[in-house]
Amino acid sequence: MLINLVDIMKLAEEKQYGLAAINTPNLECIYAVLDNAEKYNVPVVIMHAECHNPEKGNALKEKCDKACVGCEACVKSCNFGALTMENGVPKFDYEKCVGCMACADACPTGALTAQYELRKEAYIDPDKCVGCTLCVKQCKFDAIEGALKQKHKVLGACTGCGACAAKCPRKAITMRDRRAPRNKMDKVKKAPVAPAAKPAAPVAKPAAPAAEQK
Repeated sequence: MLINLVDIMKLAEEKQYGLAAINTPNLECIYAVLDNAEKYNVPVVIMHAECHNPEKGNALKEKCDKACVGCEACVKSCNFGALTMENGVPKFDYEKCVGCMACADACPTGALTAQYELRKEAYIDPDKCVGCTLCVKQCKFDAIEGALKQKHKVLGACTGCGACAAKCPRKAITMRDRRAPRNKMDKVKKAPVAPAAKPAAPVAKPAAPAAEQK
C-alpha cells in the first residue's frame, strides 16, 4: 500500500501520529511522501520493495543489501500487535500501530527504516504529576521510573508511542520533540529475580537398633 499526500494530510488532521508505511521500489514516490510527511509531522516507516524471493537469509542478502530475510525481529519487537508475517514479509495493521518505530529499531538488515528525526518523547510535568504510577504500568518499554506518590521521570528508552500520555488522569504528560536519539538501554533497572530455593534433601531415617544378643 502506497501512502500518498492525501493519506498524510488525513493522518495529520485526525492527529493520528502512527507510522505511515511505504512499500514501494519507486524512489520518486518515497521522496515525495517523505517531504510531505515531514511537512505535516507524521512519522513514516519504509518497507523497501516487497520481496517475494524464495531464497532467505544469507543467500537473499547477497543479492539485495536491503532485503527482508523474514527473521521476524520486527514482529517480536512490536508490543502492540501491529505486525504479522505474510508471505515471508511483515504486514502492518494500521489500526494498532502507534508509531513507536521499535520495528525499525529491531530490523537487522535495514529493510525497515523510519524517520527518527520525527520521533517524539514523553515529558512529565513535575508540577502536575501526583505519582499515581499509571504511566509506569502503561509503558511497554520500561521507560518511566518513579514509585507510588513520587514524581515520575521519562528515560531515554522512550519510543514516543504516547500510551502513557493517553492514560495519565492529570494530563501531566505531553509528547514533545526529542532532545536526543532513543537509547533503548536507558530504562528502568529491574531487580533480578532470585532463583527458586531448592527443596531440602529428605532427612535419612535413623537405622533400626541391632537385635540384642542372648
